[in-house]
Amino acid sequence: MKKRVVLILSSLLFLFSAVTFAQEGRGSRDKDGRDVQRKAKFEQFKEKRHEYISKEMALTDKESLLFWPLCDELQEKKFELNRSLRRDDRKSAISESDYDKMLDDYIDVKLKEAKLDRDYFEKFRTVIPAEKVLKYIRAERYVARSFFEKK
Repeated sequence: MKKRVVLILSSLLFLFSAVTFAQEGRGSRDKDGRDVQRKAKFEQFKEKRHEYISKEMALTDKESLLFWPLCDELQEKKFELNRSLRRDDRKSAISESDYDKMLDDYIDVKLKEAKLDRDYFEKFRTVIPAEKVLKYIRAERYVARSFFEKK
């Protein structure tokens, strides 16, 4: 009898520890279901990106207040545009016609991104000089390149 109780308690202890361990691996989620750690890392990256680009552009405080909301809006729209491409990348066992559609989608997204860039660069020119818009483009390219070099 005593052995049976010990065996049952040991089994329960093992079961609870396995469940607890499995839950820890997932990471905590916010109210929208997003990974909190991933979101915090993204915010940290975004902050460093702002600092670097602002420095490279030599933005004044006034220019920063006007420029960054527009820039963040552009980045968010590009992120949303690319959502379908990221979803397609996760598919497996697809046909040649699916690949053709994915390629067409990719080209459409790149054309829409180019139009967004044109529209927002015009908006940027209303709040900062053209020279600083070009400095932004160079700095953004550098940030993207250095981000991928670290991985």
